[in-house]
Amino acid sequence: MTQTKDAIVADLTRRLRPVCSEWTEEEFAEMVAHLADITMKYQSRLSVETYDRRSTDRLVDELKAALAESRAKRTEDR
Repeated sequence: MTQTKDAIVADLTRRLRPVCSEWTEEEFAEMVAHLADITMKYQSRLSVETYDRRSTDRLVDELKAALAESRAKRTEDR
């Protein structure tokens, strides 16, 4: 499930603020924004919504064809 950047920032702020209590607000906000950007980038790459089964099916078909060709060549060589 992909979260919005605001939700990620809120979650990071809640979890990290106690640990970074000595950081200035500006430094902390910049760090959290950067972490949220990174999270969004990788979250979108891992999203199930971007999965295209056709590419997997195509790969399986290519592997089956290669296996069949290999078997046929081995039979010819005998």
